[in-house]
Amino acid sequence: MTLTMDEFYRDNPGLALPPAIPVPDPSAAALLVALRDCLCDQATRTIYGPVCRCYVAWGPGIPIQDGCSCSCGVAGEHNGDAWVKLDSLDPDLVGGTGAAVQGWCPQAWAATVSMGMYRCIPVAEGDDVLPAEEVTDISLALLSDMAALWRVLACCDAVSEGARVQTWAPIDPAGGCAGGTLTVQVPLAGASVC
Repeated sequence: MTLTMDEFYRDNPGLALPPAIPVPDPSAAALLVALRDCLCDQATRTIYGPVCRCYVAWGPGIPIQDGCSCSCGVAGEHNGDAWVKLDSLDPDLVGGTGAAVQGWCPQAWAATVSMGMYRCIPVAEGDDVLPAEEVTDISLALLSDMAALWRVLACCDAVSEGARVQTWAPIDPAGGCAGGTLTVQVPLAGASVC
């Protein structure tokens, strides 16, 4: 389990705060861009095919699906959005790198990253419901996107040993969009600033 700085200080009340908390180097940015590139590539191997936009996102929640207008490309062959975002960056005190803290300087960092995809899906008109076969087809296509997220972890060179999957969760259909998100913690070996 990785401790946040708040947890570390709460559990060690006798320690004085360091004059400045070290800032990790930009290897987290390199990780996010590499994961984005892998995700864009894996999205092409899904039932729905390539996405309209594939990007690194910022913010505490999942990005708002504003790319669900919803097809793009020359013949409308692309559908939806894919994103990668940094959820947190914490000293990796006991995680995949087995790093320790020397003085006030963590020897390694762990990035908690979310990756996800939104897709445009059919919606029923008025009080109608979609036929069972169509609901099944939509669900299987979204599971294909889930498999793409897992392939990013298996196939992307940027994912280091010691990466730990935290959760995969579906994103409920809303406004003609649905999808899923995968959260993983990736050690950033060699990311100390000391």
